[in-house]
Amino acid sequence: MDRREALGTLAALTLPSAAHGGANPPDTRSDTRMDTHFTRKLWHQCLDQMRDSGDFIDTSNVSADSPDVAKEAVDYLFMTLASAYMLMARADPDYPEFIPWVNHVLDYGAPNPDATYYYATISGQGVYRVFGHRNTVHWVDFLTGYDFWGFEDKPGKSFPSHQIDDYEIDPDGTFDILLSNVRPAGHTGNWMKIEPEVNYLVIRQFAYAPDEVDIRMGIERLDRKSGAPALYDGNAAAARVRKIIRHLKLSSRAWPSFAGWLKPYALNSFHVFPLKGTGEVQGQIYYESLYDIPRDQAMLIEFTMPQQCFYWNIQIDDRMWRTL
Repeated sequence: MDRREALGTLAALTLPSAAHGGANPPDTRSDTRMDTHFTRKLWHQCLDQMRDSGDFIDTSNVSADSPDVAKEAVDYLFMTLASAYMLMARADPDYPEFIPWVNHVLDYGAPNPDATYYYATISGQGVYRVFGHRNTVHWVDFLTGYDFWGFEDKPGKSFPSHQIDDYEIDPDGTFDILLSNVRPAGHTGNWMKIEPEVNYLVIRQFAYAPDEVDIRMGIERLDRKSGAPALYDGNAAAARVRKIIRHLKLSSRAWPSFAGWLKPYALNSFHVFPLKGTGEVQGQIYYESLYDIPRDQAMLIEFTMPQQCFYWNIQIDDRMWRTL
């Protein structure tokens, strides 16, 4: 494949062509210089497109009011770019994969420190099989929806989540769940309904004890057309780069805006966070607070535990909605 054409659809660059005549062979050194020039120019165009991603400092509720905050904001952008590549490079509903999403390293979006999150691109029109070994992790949650936070200009809707223990697990700990809009005729095993507009499946696992073992799982589409995914095609590479840059811009604006929702409330007081059909775990209640504590003081949180509570946690996030 000609590298000069690999990402041509991304930047629409035009390179001069050279005619070779007679018995003289083409000057490969010139081709190498041309390829290098093209790559450099294309990379600079990508940087230009990513440049305004840092505008989230001005458009969100994060203010770079100190050199430390400014450095944290740049670190946030690099982290978001790393996540954008992992999510977008394999965002193919015909060949889905469980991509590690937010966690203790990629900690944007205030991920639960007890949890790890996996993201798979799927289609609500498809038929999928999720299979694996449940192991001993305390809680595993399946969430479907469309246009999660940071993936589109306006977040879409999520549908009620499901816990893996609501399904049949074999005595050896293995499981097999079919996902589709309509239960296939004759299928009597585990089945999860997905709505036609769905474009993602998020799996969250929550641990309580250090000796718990994470879930092990895979996913495949059962009704896809034959053929291999276009991973090393020039047009496919260009499409991936466009998606990565777009996700960087959208995600860098989306998550830091969360703190703004709490600004109308008094500092150091907890309030129910109004999440409904926007990515929350089914049955979970979120209490949020903005706090401002002098360095010589501490915040004491007192609450009464409910008589029955399957899971609870307290976590601290910064102004960019990163877990501390």
